[in-house]
Amino acid sequence: MENGIKIQAITKHFGTKTALDNVSCIIPKGKIVGLLGPNGAGKSTFIRCLLGIATPDTGSIWYDGMPYSKAIQKRMGYLPEERGLYRKMKVLEQLQFFGTIKGLSPTQAKRQSMEWLERFNYQALADQWLERLSKGQQQVVQFIASVVHHPEWLVLDEPFSGFDPANADIVSKEIIRLHKEQGTTILYSTHRMETVEGLCEELIFIHQSKLVYQGLPQDIRQTYAKGYVYLKMESALPPTLQAHVSMTLGAGAYQLSGVRVADVIGHLPKESKVTEIKEMIPSMQEVFLTIVGAA
Repeated sequence: MENGIKIQAITKHFGTKTALDNVSCIIPKGKIVGLLGPNGAGKSTFIRCLLGIATPDTGSIWYDGMPYSKAIQKRMGYLPEERGLYRKMKVLEQLQFFGTIKGLSPTQAKRQSMEWLERFNYQALADQWLERLSKGQQQVVQFIASVVHHPEWLVLDEPFSGFDPANADIVSKEIIRLHKEQGTTILYSTHRMETVEGLCEELIFIHQSKLVYQGLPQDIRQTYAKGYVYLKMESALPPTLQAHVSMTLGAGAYQLSGVRVADVIGHLPKESKVTEIKEMIPSMQEVFLTIVGAA
């Protein structure tokens, strides 16, 4: 695979601690990929290796078939979980600075900074000192700093941390726009499982320094399904299914275990009045808890 980022058997130690253990995966070009895992799993080290901040002890990382370089660095954007802006600089000056270190000319950096500020209706803040902005406004400026140069690859580490719901919604839409309109490849690291399925096309799950899963969100939910069937009916439950009831969910509604949908249908008499029947697929939060051993 030449297009995208290919991670080949990377291992990283910090003293006696193994932060990453023989991790191999692919971040496909033009996809939004979720990076999941509990605290201490190795996600931050994975990101640092990807950005060239840390170097794997063994293994390699390839970007469109090329090794990491200064040219690759300029094609990447990074929104860290721990925000790092300069509080004593004005907003526009700060954004211009970040744009120029990513390869933009001063004129380009100013123009693109203003375009981004206008997207958030923040143009009036261009000459404001950063320290005078609210925390939410500072978070938006940090996001703009990570994308002002229109990166090909964008790494977002807990991007919605500190945002109020309104700004979180705007930033989410901008992430999707970057992906759809510019084809930006996005690695999205998060603990917010409720955002994963609506945003991510693929998932990478790291636990205890190892890769435990890469694939589609719907596939991982199917993989960790626990064999439950939801059945709601207006007629009586057949005796042959009563032994499979693990939970009664209301009048005529049941959670059945140890059977598949086809099995349940086979036990239902022709005169049965079924309102709904479906396999109960776990949420991403339930999958997360199952993988980390908390379920």
